Amino acid sequence: MPRPFLRKTVDESVKQIVTAENSLHGSLSAYTAAGRLQTAAQTSFNAAFAAYRSGVGSITQATLAQSGLLDAQLGHSDTYYAALIAATSLAFATGALGDAPQN
Repeated sequence: MPRPFLRKTVDESVKQIVTAENSLHGSLSAYTAAGRLQTAAQTSFNAAFAAYRSGVGSITQATLAQSGLLDAQLGHSDTYYAALIAATSLAFATGALGDAPQN
């Protein structure tokens, strides 16, 4: 009688681990992409601001680029914390959550 229950418990645990690992990989990929987007937004802002300072660009373009940069920075921050949450979920699923060395 206990065998089917044990098998079901093991299967559920494996599913949780696989799901958590996939989530972590996805979160890390999103973090990398968000970092690249932030770099591109910074380049765009630098160019728009330099154009404005030189008198060939408008304040509207510089402001739009600044808004895009802020959005990219917030997205990068969001994906960072999503990756931390995914890593914690994986640690919980594997039972390693409390295994960190204490200093």
